[in-house]
Amino acid sequence: MLGARKKVHLLKPPSEISGAAPEPVSLVVKVDDHPKKEAVKRLCLSPVRQGTVLSETCSSAEKENFTEDITATKRICQKAGEEATQHNDYQELRKALQPQQEVQKGGEEIELLQLTVEKELTTQCNFGGQMWGRIATDEVHFGEGLHRKAFRTTVICGLLPLFDSGHSCVLKIHNTIAYGTKSNNDLIELNYKLAVQECQVQNTAREYACGFAAEGMLLDNFGDGPEVIPIYLIHRTANIIPYATVEEELIGDFVKYSVRDGRELNVGRKVSEAGQKCCTFQHWVYQRTDGNLLVTDMQGVGMKLTDIGIATCSKGYKGFKGNCYISFIEQFKALHQCNQYCNMMGLKSLKTSQQKPKRTGSVKTHLTHNQSRTQQRKYR
Repeated sequence: MLGARKKVHLLKPPSEISGAAPEPVSLVVKVDDHPKKEAVKRLCLSPVRQGTVLSETCSSAEKENFTEDITATKRICQKAGEEATQHNDYQELRKALQPQQEVQKGGEEIELLQLTVEKELTTQCNFGGQMWGRIATDEVHFGEGLHRKAFRTTVICGLLPLFDSGHSCVLKIHNTIAYGTKSNNDLIELNYKLAVQECQVQNTAREYACGFAAEGMLLDNFGDGPEVIPIYLIHRTANIIPYATVEEELIGDFVKYSVRDGRELNVGRKVSEAGQKCCTFQHWVYQRTDGNLLVTDMQGVGMKLTDIGIATCSKGYKGFKGNCYISFIEQFKALHQCNQYCNMMGLKSLKTSQQKPKRTGSVKTHLTHNQSRTQQRKYR
């Protein structure tokens, strides 16, 4: 005796129908109440009113196995799909990491030293925070300055927390051959002194900039002050030019705000906030040091500055000597024009201290009278 039948209407494939509209198909599953030892599945097609009937006779045990097979098939397909997705993700990740892995194969080992700037300026330089790492540097330089060249370099590893792996930096190498020394030891010593001097100058300017920004925070509507980025001394152990400096690469529009005279170099940026604050920063340092020290070469991206120079008086300032001529101070004193931020800081105008007294008419008359008396004595 056959069990209950359940009809499910399906659509016959278009390839089996000789017409435009698909013909419905009914699926009838017959379940045998009397299980057999060796069940045989029978598949037959019988016509019904609504279309073609697809009937299948199987036992209840076979029905359960059939359901389990479908469930297992779905799981296999789902797992295969997940594995395919993971494989594609792995391939994309491998492509993304391939350039970095190629960079890591090269590079050079370096020793990085951090300069400790004391509150009181001195001629001595104290380095601490020693760390080891690897960098990969471009073969061709992208910039050139006074006896030095700038190269783009990428940090590979070992410089945390200063720089993450893959961080873009600038490596500055000083060319000491232009100084005319011939001995290899002299070249290395001069190379070291130039690199140390650049670290000392820029990090000293950074300390002044921190003090300037701190005072600006106490004023209403002053905003942020310029920031001089830190620079580090590195020792390239396996390089013929062993010493260099490394710093963060500034991304963006690089602008020279002011060079010697304390006024913005770019005419189109005369009203820029960054340019005016850089000039005020120069004025602030000049007044704070009683005119003995001037931060110059204000340049960078936005409020972040680099390649800073310092000019000092002929005897230096508290034992510290800068890397720029003393004439920079004289030019700044003569040409600086105060702006709104100078007034907000309460800085004194430099114009009042440089005006010379004019000669009066009586003095000129007196000089002319003396000259005539001298001439009369001559003719006598």
